[in-house]
Amino acid sequence: MTSSSRNDIRYLPLAQSRIFERNPEMLKTYRIYEKMCRREGFALLGIETGSKHCRLIFEAGFVTAAISPSDRRNMLNVRSAIRRLHR
Repeated sequence: MTSSSRNDIRYLPLAQSRIFERNPEMLKTYRIYEKMCRREGFALLGIETGSKHCRLIFEAGFVTAAISPSDRRNMLNVRSAIRRLHR
């Protein structure tokens, strides 16, 4: 798979949810998710934002992840969900 560049990723609001007042591209969590997808070799097409969760969009489907992770296991759980999606 091709790795996507930072400019190719779309940030979209989820249907019927609050839109962030701040720029979603600047959230540290999104940058970490983008970096993780590049490192794992999966092309991240976009990130749909909601109030507490976001959807990481891939060609194979999507993975729901927390915007503000509460523990250190979050990234490992998201990474395993992404790998499971691409099996």
